[in-house]
Amino acid sequence: VTLTCETQLSPQRPDVQLQFHFFRDRQSLGSGWRSSPEFRIPTIWREDSGSYWCQAQSMTPSVQKQSQRIHIQVKNVVPDVRIYPRPKLVFEGQELVLICSVNGVPGPITISWYRKFKKPRTERKLHTYSKSEFKIPVVKNSHDGEYYCVASNMRRGHSPSEVSLTTRIPVSQPVLTLNPPGTRTLVGDEVSFDCEAQRGSLPIWYQFFREGVLLMKIETTLWRTTSYRFSLTAEHSGNYYCTADNGLGPQSSETLRLSVTGKPWIPASDPSLTQILSHQPLQRSAWIFQFPTPINLMPVLAPFS
Repeated sequence: VTLTCETQLSPQRPDVQLQFHFFRDRQSLGSGWRSSPEFRIPTIWREDSGSYWCQAQSMTPSVQKQSQRIHIQVKNVVPDVRIYPRPKLVFEGQELVLICSVNGVPGPITISWYRKFKKPRTERKLHTYSKSEFKIPVVKNSHDGEYYCVASNMRRGHSPSEVSLTTRIPVSQPVLTLNPPGTRTLVGDEVSFDCEAQRGSLPIWYQFFREGVLLMKIETTLWRTTSYRFSLTAEHSGNYYCTADNGLGPQSSETLRLSVTGKPWIPASDPSLTQILSHQPLQRSAWIFQFPTPINLMPVLAPFS
């Protein structure tokens, strides 16, 4: 805050030298009389409230004049010190930048950063900056803990609530496998696709796809692997892949090709082969066969009693 003592000199005596004196209530400010018509208060506080006035005097002849009083009321501003952003997910390998935002703290201020350690429960001063920024170029697990800043002026320090930092490990590329293993699968077989991310913080969200169409989505909280089980039909042939994601974005597996072939099938209502071989009387019925490969058939005529 700068106070100015304004005067108007007579046009007949523009070269008169003046001196100035500033007051708050009945208290003299500064070192007394001065040649400058300005008085600067570097940092104003609540206790600086009061009535301010000035005197001006000429040396030859000695003449003094006094200004009117002005009242200055300094309000008590509640300091607002915040850290942003407040990240929910911080991944290993990322850059982290924290900003200490300060409002309502009279300057000049110095910002200090502190870290609280989880084990053991200790804290350590990290850095003191004139800037409000604190940067971790490459986040690691060893950076886990609680961080806070302190904005200090000549009288006291102001601190916000802490920011808790828990580093997560990004998921690795998942591996998709067929179980039971093998390249030959038949209609009716029970199979499963297993998707596993060998590295990554839990929970992990897995998705299974066939020809780009989502088949299943599941969240795992205890294991880094999950399975998609089903009974095969001819329609299950196609290209399969899975994805794994724990917050940084999905990672996709390599594609697996599944080819389903047919096998002989007999309706449950038709007679068994045991009845045929024992020459028991049979009703005429339709037979449907499915074969994995072409088979040469030779008709055989057998008498029935």
